[in-house]
Amino acid sequence: MLEEYEKSGMSGAAFAEHVGMKYTTLASWIQKKRERPPCGQKAPGEKLPVQWVEAVVPASPGAEVCRSGLQIRLVGGSVMEISDSNGAQLAAVILRHLGETPRC
Repeated sequence: MLEEYEKSGMSGAAFAEHVGMKYTTLASWIQKKRERPPCGQKAPGEKLPVQWVEAVVPASPGAEVCRSGLQIRLVGGSVMEISDSNGAQLAAVILRHLGETPRC
């Protein structure tokens, strides 16, 4: 409905009358849309889920190989090495927490 309103070029009052709705309803929808963050951005206080990316990198000559299991490289250069189920559980807790921590 809001897309139709924006395409119409009509005033809010004229569009509301045209479609048979109260102007106050249309105005509240427009206000809510303006307050909503753009798609892909989070609103203040909103927690976005951690996003996972699977990467398979073939070893190249001279490349360092992680022999301890799984390596997770985080933004900023930190590396977590996981070699057993206890480490995997701890990594899950840490990554969940990092996904909830606000970034400046």
